[in-house]
Amino acid sequence: MLPFGRRVLRQLPPLNSVLPVLRVAVAGFEPAIQSALEMLLSQQPGLELTAANAPHSPDVMLIAPTDVGWVHALHQQHPACRLFAMVEWSCRHLFQDAPLHGVFDRFHPFEELVGSLRCSV
Repeated sequence: MLPFGRRVLRQLPPLNSVLPVLRVAVAGFEPAIQSALEMLLSQQPGLELTAANAPHSPDVMLIAPTDVGWVHALHQQHPACRLFAMVEWSCRHLFQDAPLHGVFDRFHPFEELVGSLRCSV
């Protein structure tokens, strides 16, 4: 029991435990940014980089959406996949009706982004 009546919403596994493999895809970014994100994500333990059009749908997809219609189409192609978008913070309101599990801006710390992807399972 936690002191002072605090509740744990989601308990993370200990750092030394084996993390389940999470299939992650990156889509919609400019080529240089996409390559950098893929390289950084591929170095994270427990994350397996996969293509958005792979035979098995990714568990999580980090996207740079151009419009809401594209997000809806992607969600229809991968209904079980959790979609996270990276958009300009001033444009986030354009995606409020999109089937997204999270929205980040380009200044969001990478470690928190990875943590959010991991906690989405």
